[in-house]
Amino acid sequence: MAAAASVTSFFLGVAALWFITRPQGLSAPVFTYFSVDSSINNISFMVFGAEIVILVLMLLYDSISKMRIWRATSNTNTLFYALYSISLLVYVVLGGVDQSKIILDWPLIVFRSLYSGAFLMAYLTIVRHEAHLEEFLISEPA
Repeated sequence: MAAAASVTSFFLGVAALWFITRPQGLSAPVFTYFSVDSSINNISFMVFGAEIVILVLMLLYDSISKMRIWRATSNTNTLFYALYSISLLVYVVLGGVDQSKIILDWPLIVFRSLYSGAFLMAYLTIVRHEAHLEEFLISEPA
């Protein structure tokens, strides 16, 4: 399943690049107080949406399967792997909303702040995972 989704994603990416290089591939940028964004044509936007759907489905599958394994085995490493996938899922969903240009006014700042939250979640997951794996010479009594 992952191999088929990867191949599909690759061909969709190549198709999107081809459509963007065509005339009217990129439109004039929209200026607001909070951003300057150029927009892609409708066909490239549909390809982008298909890519987001593939990514969200793969990340959902990975997150749910890792959480099920963690609940069955109580293996802390599996929990951290699930949290990695969840932080990527949050980032991809917020990125899809941001790139869809549904919101162009001040609420865009909220979405970009949540982007920072997704990166912070990934960073904290990595730090906690590394701390969990670290071996100490002296262990504290429980």
